[in-house]
Amino acid sequence: MALARESIGGERATTERAEIHTGLALAMALLFVWPLPHTIALRHLLLIAAALWAGATALRARSGGLVTGPGHIWLAFVLWAGISGALPGNRFYSGDFAGQLLTATVAGFFGFMLGGRLIGAGRYGAGWAWLMLPLLVFAASTSWEGLQPWLTGGSLARRVDGLTEGPDKSNYLTVILVCWLLAEGWLRLRLRRRFTPLPSAALMAAGVVSAFTLYVEMIRNGLLSLGAAIAVLAAHAAAGQRTAITRRSLVWALILVVSFVALATSDPRWRGTWDSAMAAWNADTRAVVLGETAVDGSKDPSAFLRIAMIKEGLGIVAAHPLGIGFHRNAFGHGLAQTYGAGSGHSHSSLLDIAIGAGIPGLLLICAFLVSLFVTGWQAERLRQDGIGLLLALLAVATLARAALDSCLRDHMLQMTLFFFGILLGALTARGEKEMTR
Repeated sequence: MALARESIGGERATTERAEIHTGLALAMALLFVWPLPHTIALRHLLLIAAALWAGATALRARSGGLVTGPGHIWLAFVLWAGISGALPGNRFYSGDFAGQLLTATVAGFFGFMLGGRLIGAGRYGAGWAWLMLPLLVFAASTSWEGLQPWLTGGSLARRVDGLTEGPDKSNYLTVILVCWLLAEGWLRLRLRRRFTPLPSAALMAAGVVSAFTLYVEMIRNGLLSLGAAIAVLAAHAAAGQRTAITRRSLVWALILVVSFVALATSDPRWRGTWDSAMAAWNADTRAVVLGETAVDGSKDPSAFLRIAMIKEGLGIVAAHPLGIGFHRNAFGHGLAQTYGAGSGHSHSSLLDIAIGAGIPGLLLICAFLVSLFVTGWQAERLRQDGIGLLLALLAVATLARAALDSCLRDHMLQMTLFFFGILLGALTARGEKEMTR
């Protein structure tokens, strides 16, 4: 009997290891494939495999809470996005509803189950280290593209994208990487703990690569989102235990602040941002967004166009407070309804959601991100293991970026939900383990 029990236990352990390795392999494959251009079919195949893995894992785990507070809010948002398209005068865009929201939900569910399994097996830190490898590869490819001209006698290239499709897509990955480094650095410097089992030299190397990647990407929205994350980290430090501040901590804090200021001031467009934004607000924005007149913001054309889009978008939201039907390019559809012409998105995920799903949709997506922040903040104050802190940093960075960038769409929305899911799943599993002790 004893031998039989040992045999069964050994088989169960082998099955659990195979299950975790399969989940990690699927996650790494998705993280490598998501940012690559022209890989939609492969992404969907991997998501189907991930959904099957997560479903089978959920059936075996018999977890008591597959849907948490933030999860309920996300599902309410998805439900309302579907309802808004069925309202009189609106249109239900089934392709976007399935291709955007349902795929993101699958990615979040997969992440949730993977995070819980890693916690249950005591391998969360090692698993997270493996998941950061694809992000490091993309950052290194972007850095190398920026560095190549300098190595051949030229100057550093900027606004480069490495293996991705555009510097904004590359920067989205870099911001996630930096948020992890911030949480990891905090744990090691202030609490003498580790989030991942990587040596400090590897983290410093990753930090150097990430900082250089931010420089050559030259994406201001990314810096704004990182500024929000750094502010949360500073608030967490101020609200934490009153332990003595070491000289080493002060040095690293100074390096962080100086690096951030240097990156921000390296972009000359900031000098004309305010003037261009004010000019856009007072301009004939209808003609601008319809392409009838050239963008006048000579000092900062990007800021001029974004403010013009925000101004027009707010008018559409005021005319359709319950939305016109969820779509990734809701701004363009709103222009078409208003002026009979128009296309594209508004370069603001929050604005596109407000136009498509109305004010209720905007409130729900903001509530979802705020609830993630609160969950992470409270968990970190309780356990101080880095998981809650990283969730809080990512939630705030995402909310800040979504105001001025279209980061909650396509593969970026799927990746966002995956990372939220894996962190939330870990916190849920850790809470369940503590309750059963």
